[in-house]
Amino acid sequence: MELKNQPDVLFKDSLYLNLALAYYKLDDTSSANKRLNMLPVKPRLSQSSAELYLSMLITGKEYKKADTFLVYNKQLLSSSDFGELSTSMAILERRPIKQDTAVSGYSPVIADIKHRYENEPGHSAFLAGAFSAIIPGMGKFYLGYKQEALSAFVGDVLLGAQTAESYIKAGPKSARFILTGSLFGLFYGGNIWGSVVLAKKQKRDYKKQLDYEIYNYYNTRIADGSH
Repeated sequence: MELKNQPDVLFKDSLYLNLALAYYKLDDTSSANKRLNMLPVKPRLSQSSAELYLSMLITGKEYKKADTFLVYNKQLLSSSDFGELSTSMAILERRPIKQDTAVSGYSPVIADIKHRYENEPGHSAFLAGAFSAIIPGMGKFYLGYKQEALSAFVGDVLLGAQTAESYIKAGPKSARFILTGSLFGLFYGGNIWGSVVLAKKQKRDYKKQLDYEIYNYYNTRIADGSH
């Protein structure tokens, strides 16, 4: 009975996948995801259909389903495709990448993304803040923002000079000193915090760029692939 029903199951699963693909190409991601959700955890799919299915899950950000499919349906994929897809999922989910002997079989695009993910620029948010605390603007210079570094340095120096002048001429209890000192403190502290925020943003933007390239890669596979 199981063998008799197997062609029907294969036809049904392929039908749902083709319907999802049609909606995807019409840019109706909601309807596409509904059709993908009709597929079981262990769908009856060919190798090319399995690759297409995973590509659609990835571009639809259905990471949990993609992970589950990879666990239970590894046999549907070649070793290089499985490694490439697993690597893509690890990057998107910010997990360490497992060592894979089939890396040579990866597409140049995914191989390059993998290399950049594993060799992320080492700018530290702590060091950026510490450098800015020692020399205003140095943290931004360390992060590569040279123009912002110069602006921060000049601004801090000017406010610091005004604060020192107010202290000497008007005294520590004067409104002038309190005002300039408060502005200097805010600007100085803001520069330190801004350097920390920029360092964190730089890391986020770096990883978002990798995500974008992964989505673009699998979108291209969906648009060009046939099964």
